[in-house]
Amino acid sequence: MFSRRIKIFIALSIAMMVICVARLAQLQILNLPYYREQVVKLKLERSRTRQINTLRGIILDRKGRVLATDEPKF
Repeated sequence: MFSRRIKIFIALSIAMMVICVARLAQLQILNLPYYREQVVKLKLERSRTRQINTLRGIILDRKGRVLATDEPKF
């Protein structure tokens, strides 16, 4: 009784491993040009620079006196 269950378990395990290996082969070998194109697009997006507005306002003490102001320095 247990030997039949073990054989079924082993067969299912091997089938799942074969499916995983086939999927990995599909992703890494068959779809290689698609993923290379995606990598190039991502590299181009990351290399762009953009300026971010960093104005934060004035820092005051408890009496309302200015401690620090935000001045852009370029």
